[in-house]
Amino acid sequence: HVYDYPFHERYKALQEKESELEKQFRTKHPHYHHDLKKNIDGLGVMTLGNEHKISTNSLGFKDLSNQTVPLQSSKRRILVIGDSFTEGVGNPYRNTFCGLLAEHYAKQNIEVHNAGVASYTACLYWLKLKYLIEKTKFEFDEVILLPDISDLSNEISMRKELDQFKVPVERNNTQTSDFVLDQLNQSIDQTAPTSIQGEVKFFLKQHTVLTYLILNTIKDTLVADPHDRSYGILMGVNEKHPWELDDYLSQTDSSLIFDSMDHLHELLSSREIKLTIIIYPWPQQIFQGEDNTQYAKEWKEWCSRKKVNLIDLFGNFIQTAKKQGSKEFIEENFHRRDNHWNQKGHAFVAEQILQEYKPQTN
Repeated sequence: HVYDYPFHERYKALQEKESELEKQFRTKHPHYHHDLKKNIDGLGVMTLGNEHKISTNSLGFKDLSNQTVPLQSSKRRILVIGDSFTEGVGNPYRNTFCGLLAEHYAKQNIEVHNAGVASYTACLYWLKLKYLIEKTKFEFDEVILLPDISDLSNEISMRKELDQFKVPVERNNTQTSDFVLDQLNQSIDQTAPTSIQGEVKFFLKQHTVLTYLILNTIKDTLVADPHDRSYGILMGVNEKHPWELDDYLSQTDSSLIFDSMDHLHELLSSREIKLTIIIYPWPQQIFQGEDNTQYAKEWKEWCSRKKVNLIDLFGNFIQTAKKQGSKEFIEENFHRRDNHWNQKGHAFVAEQILQEYKPQTN
């Protein structure tokens, strides 16, 4: 049976197998932890079971080619940032929502650039934007930021890693934040349970900073039937995300996220750079029809307080899925055995954004 082999041993073997592929286009960064390598020219990769080519430009952004991007431009510029959903894992750049937005807005003399990278979270959104503005001197007029539900756990892991890399992370309330981190570290470092469900949950808590390749391979290895309960645990269809179930993690994680977002907002506001936040559901929220989650509420509250434009795609996904059938909608718009959008899903997201987002004009 697929569960006979110890879970941590399977993870170790998969980690070793996949790390070499990741090294071809991913790299550490001394200021914001990790990034994509610059000037990659049509590197052939297989991600989420799909073969495609990856190109990055002179800034390390996924692009149509390894072109050189001028630091200044007479055109209006929109910079999109987020995690693996925004990076567009498993899809050619031209078929991601960023690629589709870039193609659409090019007709209006507007540039769209994609700074999203897998496993980014709020502190990395802030630090990367800060680096691009202050060190790289890359000029842009608007930011579209797509936070992800996984930012909850990644924010904890990244802040721990940032200390290791000696990146200064200022906090509005250092004493409180440090206390929260200490408490969370204690809860995360508990002994792993022995059941398969417990092992999966413990694994996800211990290794939240994962490449999408490793996580997807684990799922394909461990799960034979995409509709059995184990698939539901990994995909989150049968169970709610911890942000919804665990009040303790919900409160503490979100305080760290919005601390980073306060810094990001201050950075952009001081330079009169417009910010738009776009939130979206994972498959389990679509399956369960939940469009007013605690996650969504907290982002709405933050955006209202900061007077930031918010585009809430929860309703767009859920209402469309209800009309089509949630199971069918998920299967058509997400990669098999993964909660990332496939090309059809990206086209859906691009369509919704184009309906609701209005860029400013010079």
